[in-house]
Amino acid sequence: MIHKASLKNKLAIICGPTASGKTYIAEKIALANNMEIISADSMQIYMDMDIGTAKEKALKVKQHMIDIIKPNEEYNVFMYQKAVNEILNNPNNTSKKYVVCGGTGLYIDSLYYKMNFGHGFEKDDLELKSRLDKALKDFGKQYVYNMLVQSDPEAAMELHPNNSRRVLRALYLVMLHNKPLSQLQKKEINEGVKIIILQTNREKLRLRVESRVDKMLKMGLLDEVNMLINKYDLTFQCQSLNGIGYKEWEPYFCGKASVESIRDAIITNTMRYAKRQVTWFNNQYKDNVIKVDTTLIHANENQILKQISDFIM
Repeated sequence: MIHKASLKNKLAIICGPTASGKTYIAEKIALANNMEIISADSMQIYMDMDIGTAKEKALKVKQHMIDIIKPNEEYNVFMYQKAVNEILNNPNNTSKKYVVCGGTGLYIDSLYYKMNFGHGFEKDDLELKSRLDKALKDFGKQYVYNMLVQSDPEAAMELHPNNSRRVLRALYLVMLHNKPLSQLQKKEINEGVKIIILQTNREKLRLRVESRVDKMLKMGLLDEVNMLINKYDLTFQCQSLNGIGYKEWEPYFCGKASVESIRDAIITNTMRYAKRQVTWFNNQYKDNVIKVDTTLIHANENQILKQISDFIM
């Protein structure tokens, strides 16, 4: 029996590494408490990118913030925060309750903290932008990523070296203001927000990741990548194809890798990302937080769900 939670003027956020059971738990909690799910996944925002992002479209509750833009369009955390606030503050939906579910740290930050992304970001320095663009062109992605690691390790932790667009954006802001991104925002916690961090034994997590990747391949992940490239005229430098599950296919399309090697690369990159997620969640969220072990999620399902429901009451 799941205890129903009273979440008026509150927001519950379920986060954790990839394949830790976030969507499964969120759906159970939402069903028990008459809630809707808001995704906090920076890849599930894209239309037609279903297999590689592990979208669950057959949930029994309504989902927000999935399939909202085309893969050839760009999106960022500022836009995400604005869109979610519009959902939460819709005067026609004042009686609705929501549970946020996802693993994108910056998206969750934008809801957990009171962050005004407009303030302090209005300055512009075209010369600095030009120097950073030149550094990328002359020395490559890893070079500018290492610049960010040295300038703001916390911001670098959330970004992949190959995502040069976001790396350059973060590095630009850090250098422009001469302070880490975290200091550009006064991190005051939003009242009423509670965080549930799911944790899973690493060996068990790897088995889940391997099973998930194999399932994606059987479902036609290669065909999905090929369709995206042709339908939206994408390259592997596009933001949407920088996600894990997609970027690894570039050497395959260049005739330099097999499907089996791509499978191994996706698993390796997913596990590395999961490690960064764990570090991020443990370091970022200290108040109004519980950590829930989902290693034996099905064997301990009722206990897990009760623990979460009692916490968000």
